[in-house]
Amino acid sequence: MHRTSSVFYLSDYSIRRPISSILQFFSDLKCCLDRIRKGYCEKDLWEIDTWFLNVMPDMLEEFNRCKNSYPQTFLEQYIQKHEKELSVSKEKFFIPDAREFPELYEKFFISIAREFPELYEKIETEAYEAWGSTLLEMADLMRKGWCAGWKLKDGWEYRLQCRKKALEMFQTYFNDLWD
Repeated sequence: MHRTSSVFYLSDYSIRRPISSILQFFSDLKCCLDRIRKGYCEKDLWEIDTWFLNVMPDMLEEFNRCKNSYPQTFLEQYIQKHEKELSVSKEKFFIPDAREFPELYEKFFISIAREFPELYEKIETEAYEAWGSTLLEMADLMRKGWCAGWKLKDGWEYRLQCRKKALEMFQTYFNDLWD
């Protein structure tokens, strides 16, 4: 059964067992307090994989709705794509030691924005949209890895493939999941 990220499971409560239900309610309240204080509770520890695959897709979708930027690699990718329109070679665009000299790298992108404002805006829009669709694809694969595939003949294999791809994407973009 696919459970939500709530600590209150209706199946844990019964009018036929009032004392047990009351004790369960206090246990669930303790879990709520733990989530407030620590970010997780005892129930999350029982099934960390389930917790992750239930919570992370929603977080990625919310991150997509609230994002203000995109990873630098997306901008680089779309500048390479529009290299001919910018009439500059790829070598001139990409400083080999860019990571060592971030201020040079930043000045470089500012100069492109000044020289080619319409094209740079188009490139930025494409990079922003590509980042958004990457986040949504990751969320979708995590959901498929958790709940889809039970009815398919090779459902378990399909779910494992979805999970594997989602976690590979998550690993690739892990350091870019901030705004």
